Amino acid sequence: MKNNFLKVKRMHLFTKVNAIIVPFNKWYRVWLMVFALIGILSCDRSTDDESIVAAPSNLSVSSVVVGTDDSNPNGDGSGKVDFTISATDATSYEVEINNETIELTQTTFSYIFTNGGINDYSIKVTAFNSTGSTSITYSITVFVSSGGLQLVWSDEFDGNGAVDSAKWNYNTGGGGWGNNEEQTYTSDQSNVVIENGILKINAKKESAIATTYYFDELSLLDSGDNVVSVIENFEGVTPSLNEFDGATIQVIDNPNTSGENTTSKVVEFEKNVGASGNSGVWWDRSSAIDLSVNNKLSLKTWSPESGIVVRLKLENSANGSEFHLVDASTSVSNGWETLTYDFSGAPAYNYDRLVVFFDHGNTVANYTSARIKTEGLYDFTYGTVEVRAKLPASQGTWPAIWLLGSNFGSVGWPTCGEIDIMEQVGWNKNKVLGTCHWSNNGSYAGFGLEASVSNSTSSFHIYKLEWTEGSIKISVDDTEYFEMTTNNSMPFNKDFFFILNVALGGNLGGTIDPNFTQDTMEVDYVRVYQ
Repeated sequence: MKNNFLKVKRMHLFTKVNAIIVPFNKWYRVWLMVFALIGILSCDRSTDDESIVAAPSNLSVSSVVVGTDDSNPNGDGSGKVDFTISATDATSYEVEINNETIELTQTTFSYIFTNGGINDYSIKVTAFNSTGSTSITYSITVFVSSGGLQLVWSDEFDGNGAVDSAKWNYNTGGGGWGNNEEQTYTSDQSNVVIENGILKINAKKESAIATTYYFDELSLLDSGDNVVSVIENFEGVTPSLNEFDGATIQVIDNPNTSGENTTSKVVEFEKNVGASGNSGVWWDRSSAIDLSVNNKLSLKTWSPESGIVVRLKLENSANGSEFHLVDASTSVSNGWETLTYDFSGAPAYNYDRLVVFFDHGNTVANYTSARIKTEGLYDFTYGTVEVRAKLPASQGTWPAIWLLGSNFGSVGWPTCGEIDIMEQVGWNKNKVLGTCHWSNNGSYAGFGLEASVSNSTSSFHIYKLEWTEGSIKISVDDTEYFEMTTNNSMPFNKDFFFILNVALGGNLGGTIDPNFTQDTMEVDYVRVYQ
């Protein structure tokens, strides 16, 4: 009975399955079409997936410990390490190093370790993109020989572009800088720039040319700008003209009588190559100009271009501190025009001297360079300074790495004091100088020594200052060649600031090579330890 019952059950089940299979067969072709469509869509989606960027891969790190050689397998003691990161499809990086986190978009960076002695460091580097991240750990051993000193300030000049405005500002202009120098300092990146982690101060020869201007007929005007009297027109007996700061002056026949000025004689004002922004001409009168009623003046001028500042200065010949000056700008090029000056604000001085400046404030630079300083941004008293630099090779270049007393603006030089960590004359590129300057009871005092560095222009060297309360020591590559004992009567117990520059010509630059075009001082870093 039991077997018959199971047989009936199986037959009943088979009948139900048949009932299901029959309608399924009816839709079989429809389902095939659906599955085929899904397959096509899947293929399309997999094609799109191929354009999705994978997480970064192939991440690696390499390093160069500065100064590594057979004798110094862990570096020269500076603690500086240059790192390079490599990864596929990475857009940014994060570096965990010595309990610091550094975020980067570039693949190179430098780091200074300051813990004295030989130490092992574990560095974690993570590469990122929009999809994800990849990390690795890198180990390095570094030697630091700072002898217990700690790095308190530095500029490694990493990256590219202008110097860090939080650390450096600029001296600009020409005028000889008290040393008969021939360059004009600028803040332009053609003269001072960071390139691939190196500061470059570029001294260059420019294509400057002398520029000629003319002026004539200085007149006193009333309030309606009508001429009351002609003060000077340079006809007949002319005053004694005195040129200064690079101007050349002479009275000549008017080269253009067809315009606004038809007089026969005019003053030719030539601003020569190397002329400073204050170049000009002055002359004295037998009687002072009376501004008590009418206090406007006019001057006829000729300029090769518009927008040139023409400064007119009235001065007391007996007291140079009593003066008043007014600026006006040309609006006509290659033609005469009349400029008007309002002296209504002039104090009641004895104005018997007149001074004229063309293109005031602009130096006609035959050479340009740069001078950067930390004045107002960073100064310090005592410490160890290290500057790694390569010097220019051209005759006439005068590179310097030095400190100036922070009270320079109030007491002047040499009272403020000066410490030259490195100077090099323009005629001997195989030596460097270490020098101190100061004032001894109101008189100049100085002490300097020199060291031989035969490859100063082809290789980097470390120029070092060790400045304590009682002494100043200067060395090159840890070879000391200068030592001076100091005391409280000298200015070397106060704050000083950094200056880096390349001068041309002058007292220590000497004769500039006539074929000179450009040369560079390169600086890898500036560091202060205390």
